Amino acid sequence: MKKFLLLSTIAALLPAFASSAQGETSKIQFKPYGFVRNYAVFDSRACSAGTQDLYFFCPKDIRPGEDGQDLNAIPSYRMLALSSRLGMNITGFQYGNMSLAAKFEADFYNMNGNTAVFRLRQAYLKMNWDNLWNREDCKFSILAGQAWHPMAVDNPYAINLESGAPYRPFARTPQLALRLDFGNNFALTGSLLYQMQYLSTGPKGKSQDYIKHSLVPQLFAGVEFNNGGFTAKLGVDMLNIKPRTIDEATKKKVSDRLMVVSPSACLKYSVGKFSVNAQTVLAESGEHMNFLSGYGVSKIHEDQSREYTPMRSSVSFVSMKYGKELQFMAMFGYLKLLGTKDPLVGEDGLTGDDFYYFNGASASNLNQMYRITPTVAYNWSRLTLGLEYNLTSAQYGTYKEPGKVSSSNGLVSEGLHWVTNHRVLLMLKFSF
Repeated sequence: MKKFLLLSTIAALLPAFASSAQGETSKIQFKPYGFVRNYAVFDSRACSAGTQDLYFFCPKDIRPGEDGQDLNAIPSYRMLALSSRLGMNITGFQYGNMSLAAKFEADFYNMNGNTAVFRLRQAYLKMNWDNLWNREDCKFSILAGQAWHPMAVDNPYAINLESGAPYRPFARTPQLALRLDFGNNFALTGSLLYQMQYLSTGPKGKSQDYIKHSLVPQLFAGVEFNNGGFTAKLGVDMLNIKPRTIDEATKKKVSDRLMVVSPSACLKYSVGKFSVNAQTVLAESGEHMNFLSGYGVSKIHEDQSREYTPMRSSVSFVSMKYGKELQFMAMFGYLKLLGTKDPLVGEDGLTGDDFYYFNGASASNLNQMYRITPTVAYNWSRLTLGLEYNLTSAQYGTYKEPGKVSSSNGLVSEGLHWVTNHRVLLMLKFSF
């Protein structure tokens, strides 16, 4: 019976599909692209990093040994072609004034032992309407699928795998994104987003459950201004999650919820062979965009439900580039933890891991951090050879008790000390 109803429904819809296809004009084009990229990397000390240590976050804090030496002051090197990439752009479908395009992109990422695993980066379709309201300067587009977070599309000029993170948002997410261009200078953007690879942290560590059970999509709204080689963007990311749905002690459902808002601003300017760009984010929590931050419990009610407060941070970068065949690039990034919005629960002025959830890519005793990356790259046809020096210094505090932070603001502010890593990165890339 179910098969009969399904076939009947398809048969009834076929005339409608046939009718709608009459206006279609298609010249489908498939354009493959990608690159083979090899990295050779040296680090002067142990670091917090992913993707076989190519994706660099920060140097690890001092680890005192019995003889007083720093056990994390161990140099290392690696050579990997792990980040090689393959993609396809599909264009050419036209229906009236609506054009349809699609993209899929994959590369090697997660490691299974010493074997690279092919993984999805982007996969989306995009519908574009030109000449909106019969005006050549008005356009509208809808993007559906997995793509870069709207705040993560503006990369600093560098050749490292992390593209300047964690001093800029870094996340690709499933999303439904809308863009309206009116006039030649202004655009409005808005997105409904979900989390896949880049996740919020919480009582269970990083997990998709927090946004899955919230029943509220992540939201983004932005405005963009363009004039010649100048671009300015303002945007805000809004996230609503449920860190817990059940209190394990009482075996009862709870209505825990955390809402965070992170505004951002971005500026870009290009003239001739010179380009400069900058971005700043006043982030609340933000580990879902690879920021080194988190959130904690601010109140526990009688029914054991909880209220939460985010760690706030200022995250910024400025970078510049000059040249085409021979390019000189530089980036400066700065990250400062500003403390939690409200006090955390705890005892004796301290809060532990049970009530404070920090991005595991770093450590909760981080206070601030900066990075300087001068880079030189030579481009010869499709071949690029790049050399980058990465100086990253992180300021850590000394825990009063192991793993416990201040319950007043989530910061460790005593015994502040700087730890520096010197990274030298050599890249050879063939693009096609």
